[in-house]
Amino acid sequence: FFGTLIWSVWYDYSAMYLFKDEDVIRILAKIGVQEAGDILINTSRTILFLLTEQFVTCPIVYGLWEIPVATLLNGGSISSIPMEEKDKLGDMLIENAKIWTPFNIVIYNAPVQFRTVLGNVCDIIWQSVVADFAADCGGEKVDDSFIDEELVVVMRDDGVDDGFDYIGKDQKIRELVKE
Repeated sequence: FFGTLIWSVWYDYSAMYLFKDEDVIRILAKIGVQEAGDILINTSRTILFLLTEQFVTCPIVYGLWEIPVATLLNGGSISSIPMEEKDKLGDMLIENAKIWTPFNIVIYNAPVQFRTVLGNVCDIIWQSVVADFAADCGGEKVDDSFIDEELVVVMRDDGVDDGFDYIGKDQKIRELVKE
């Protein structure tokens, strides 16, 4: 519900205050385009909306809403939110660009009153991606950076040396501890 509200406000605000025809014409003139037709103006406006959403709006929404809420709902503490944002925000923005860019080309060329509805339809796909990020927020982190790539000694709970197991860094300590 709140995601829809956030994006509804964004679509309304952006249509009212950002990138009106005269703004786009002024931007095009600064890069040397003196005569701009409707197609160039609309294409330029769409590109400006895409860039603004990707590099301004999404970091704010994901950093102040998506990641903190997922972290808290998964049992994380408020103090763990900055670490979760540092860990997940970049990857979320990359996935956002991959998934939402084609959708946003359609959305930003639709009448404003239909943008939220179109966004919600596309959001079904996006939520499956966000679910993966949300599932990792607030969970226990295992620091495996100290694992030697070649050799790890695995000790049983009784303290007896269980021999040597060769593993790669990509395997998690949890797998070794379970044995």
